[in-house]
Amino acid sequence: MANKNVINPPLIFIALTIILTNILDRVNATDPGTGLCRQTTHNDLCLSILKADPRSDLKFSPSGVATILRDSALSTSADAAAKITDLLKSASDKQEIASLKSCSGGYSSAILSLKSIKFDVIDRKTYLSMVSAVNAGTMAGRDCEASFKEGAGVPSPLTAINRRLGDVCDTLLEIISYAVGEALNIE
Repeated sequence: MANKNVINPPLIFIALTIILTNILDRVNATDPGTGLCRQTTHNDLCLSILKADPRSDLKFSPSGVATILRDSALSTSADAAAKITDLLKSASDKQEIASLKSCSGGYSSAILSLKSIKFDVIDRKTYLSMVSAVNAGTMAGRDCEASFKEGAGVPSPLTAINRRLGDVCDTLLEIISYAVGEALNIE
């Protein structure tokens, strides 16, 4: 008479292999946004922004990753605006004051434009309006930096933040372009 309490080791091995394979597949597929970021020019920046954002539900699609990057661009723009306000309080050089005021206007426009973007649908119909809004952010940093070089030129106290905004916006544009390219392949 066979013992019914004996465990069949090969059956357990097969069952555990199937379960572990399923778990590992889920772990590897939990963050497709990482794959999107790796395709961008500023992939380290994109990955760090994605990693720092707690909204894991947004990391599964190009529109979610675009939302995270847009929010980072908004945060960077708001930080720049606050820094400009502080710098204007202590500025005495006419060129510096003029440059800071120019930067302030550019960043205000960038914030309004970036806030207007909704990434519910990224396709060829929404592409141009999205690119236009993101370019406002890109141009805010570039124009701000250029304003300090006009006339006699004064050193820009905003170089790092201007570059960061440009890099985030450039990455966002790459994600939007990728999503439109994917949409065109599906149609």
